[in-house]
Amino acid sequence: MGELGITPLPRYLANVLNAHKAYQLQRYYFQHLDRDY
Repeated sequence: MGELGITPLPRYLANVLNAHKAYQLQRYYFQHLDRDY
């Protein structure tokens, strides 16, 4: 029962972290694209 209460939070945190990482990567990639062209 303790696991049930704990699992949703890390999953949510992982989703947020992945979204943030993807956003940072996208910004970095587009910045370099702008620099190249």
